[in-house]
Amino acid sequence: MLLDVVTFILVFIGTFVISYYLYLRRYKKKGAMGVDEIKYLVNKFNLKKSKLNYKRMLFNLAGIKALIIAFVATMLCMIPINKWVNLMIAFMVAFVVLMGLIYSLYEIYGRYLKRKEDK
Repeated sequence: MLLDVVTFILVFIGTFVISYYLYLRRYKKKGAMGVDEIKYLVNKFNLKKSKLNYKRMLFNLAGIKALIIAFVATMLCMIPINKWVNLMIAFMVAFVVLMGLIYSLYEIYGRYLKRKEDK
């Protein structure tokens, strides 16, 4: 149990730091629309680019990405794998959970941004 919590925290912090650094680097080189996640959120939710705080968005997007990766990695570490079939089932379950988390968390964040923009 403690090992799983430590795994989650280490993966979360590592992924967050790397993601945030890469987002900032891409933001400085190509601007806000160079970051694919921002492009997706702006187009899907019809957000006004002038009202967005891009540095805050990059921080939040790095946190969302780190949360997703840390959760799936910890879940995979918790599943006992002793045969090839169990490994394949674990990866299939992880893939389904990964897709569900990506869709739901980006959807929630996009709706939050839209609601914040409307106020």
